[in-house]
Amino acid sequence: MPTKDEIALIDNHPLTIAAFLKIRSRLQTRSPETALWVGISMIALQNKTRAEGREISSLAAYDIVRYAIRDLSTSDARSALIEYFRETVPLPDPDFVKKEIQSISDKTSVLRNPLPLSFFK
Repeated sequence: MPTKDEIALIDNHPLTIAAFLKIRSRLQTRSPETALWVGISMIALQNKTRAEGREISSLAAYDIVRYAIRDLSTSDARSALIEYFRETVPLPDPDFVKKEIQSISDKTSVLRNPLPLSFFK
């Protein structure tokens, strides 16, 4: 179970309250639900690449997930997308990236803190 300082455990990697609040503060859509999805997706994406024997930075994961929800432009997400997809042209559209991330997240173990997200509004 997550500790009192964590929003969730994603495959045993914590999404802390501090990280959750930082993620939410930088999003255009600052809903707790969006911030939670972004946080879970970032960690799931990093865990997937780590399992494949490579790493992507948390900033790259954050940019990729923001791009997937149309919170970041293609030009701003370009280097992160190349880092993850290992291709330069054509870059995938946000809908494709979101489906990829959702597929990864669906296979991820997520244990949520029992506090309702409304607590963090």
